[in-house]
Amino acid sequence: MKNYMAILTVLFFWLAHGTDFFSVTTIIAVTITYIPLDILKFITRYALTGKAWDSLLENKTVFTTKKDYEKETMKNDEANYKELSELAEQANKHAEVARNIPAESICRDDRSNQSIVQSAFNTVSDQRT
Repeated sequence: MKNYMAILTVLFFWLAHGTDFFSVTTIIAVTITYIPLDILKFITRYALTGKAWDSLLENKTVFTTKKDYEKETMKNDEANYKELSELAEQANKHAEVARNIPAESICRDDRSNQSIVQSAFNTVSDQRT
């Protein structure tokens, strides 16, 4: 037992002073423990906010707090579809305006670019009516 203790003491002393063993192992240990603890921290924080429980209870029809389960979702879906269709119409209008502007007419002067875009916009508006 005394020989074992003596050998380990010499080995520990050599590792501590003669090599960079402890600095490397410390970095490895911190990396291995920090990342899982950080993930656990985010999971715990999410669970404690109450959003996780609301999500769990709202997705189960039996435990829901909604009054009219299907009517609320239908109204929300209809509103989203209207917003999406308005965005699509605006995108189509912008694309038509961009198609009517010849590439050669765009210059570096902002005022002339505004007048070119305005004339193209008026052309598209006239074509629609």
